[in-house]
Amino acid sequence: MDGLNAYRQTAVATTGPAGLVVLLYRRLAALLEAAAGAADRGDWDRARPLILKAQEVVAELWSAVDVEAGPVARNLFKIYEFIYRSLAEAYVRRDGSGLPDLKAQVEKLRSAWEEAAGRAGGV
Repeated sequence: MDGLNAYRQTAVATTGPAGLVVLLYRRLAALLEAAAGAADRGDWDRARPLILKAQEVVAELWSAVDVEAGPVARNLFKIYEFIYRSLAEAYVRRDGSGLPDLKAQVEKLRSAWEEAAGRAGGV
């Protein structure tokens, strides 16, 4: 595990801002997939901590948005707000049925950011 942690630290340290956003999206997608799987199995002791970790990632993304930057930033802010609230509902209601849709939305965002980061030389 130490090698994996070292790799992750190096990846974060050598990646530009857009690349860091992509890394957060990848982590968020993985958490959503794991949470959805646990919820499908009825394993809420596993799903709930994963949902909380996913919320932490969303909060990190959300906090980085400068809503004064224009309409795209404001829309992104609203998307993060929606994802965060949807995760809260899934947690409270013990209902993971919407998690795959959230993951699909995150994957679309990740893809767009990967494209942008690639053009900027950040991924």
